[in-house]
Amino acid sequence: MRLDKYLVHCGVGSRKEVQSIIKKGRIEVNDNQLKKPNVHVSNDDVITLDGERIDYIDYVYLMLNKPAGVVTAVEDAMHETVMKFVPERYRHRSIVPVGRLDKDTTGLLLLTDDGQFNHLLMSPKHHVKKVYEVTLVESVSDMDIEQIESGIVLKDGTHCQPAAIKIMDEDTKVVHIELTEGKYHQVKRMFAAVGNRVVQLKRIQLGSYILEEKLTEGSIIEISKEDIQ
Repeated sequence: MRLDKYLVHCGVGSRKEVQSIIKKGRIEVNDNQLKKPNVHVSNDDVITLDGERIDYIDYVYLMLNKPAGVVTAVEDAMHETVMKFVPERYRHRSIVPVGRLDKDTTGLLLLTDDGQFNHLLMSPKHHVKKVYEVTLVESVSDMDIEQIESGIVLKDGTHCQPAAIKIMDEDTKVVHIELTEGKYHQVKRMFAAVGNRVVQLKRIQLGSYILEEKLTEGSIIEISKEDIQ
C-alpha cells in the first residue's frame, strides 16, 4: 500500500494533509525518513509520525449514545444524521451505522466500516438480542405482558416472535423489553397492539454490547478490536 494511503487509512489526515506531512519529513519508515508519498509500505513496517508509532487500523468500531432528533443514515437531505458524531479522523472511511434507530429513539448505536461485522449483527437469521428501555403512557398489565411474551399479533396482522419484558418501576410504566427481531417501529407497534403508547424509547443493548453508563447522549467512543473479537 502507498505510504500516503496507509496514513490516511490510519486517520492521520486527509490525502492532501498526509502528503504535506510526508514532504516535511515528519514520517519515518523503519527509522528511515521518507519524503515521497508513493513509497509502498506494509503492516510489517514500523512507521512513525514525529517519533510516535502509527499502527495500521483494519476497521473502526464506534459506540454512540444516539440523541433524539438525528436520523440513522449516512446522508439525509432534510435532517442531521448520526454521521455528525463520527470523529473527524475517521470521516474519510466508509463508516455506516449498524442497523438503525428511529429519529426520536435514543441509545446504543454501533457504527463501523467492517461489513462482515455489520452483517453478523443485523442478519435476521442470527437472532441477535436487542434490549430497549421503554417508557409508556399507561401502566403495563400482566395480560399485556403475557400477550407480548407469547408472541403478539400487531394490528396489521404481522406476527411477532416472543419478547421478554422486565418491569423497572413501581408504576409499571417503565419496562425493559428484549427481542431478536427488527421490524419497522416494532416496539411501538407491539405496545400499541395492547392499547398502550410509547413515550420514550432507548436501546440499551445490542448483542453482547451494552450501552456504557458514562456515555452521555451525543457522545461516541471507539471499541477496541479485542472487545469486538
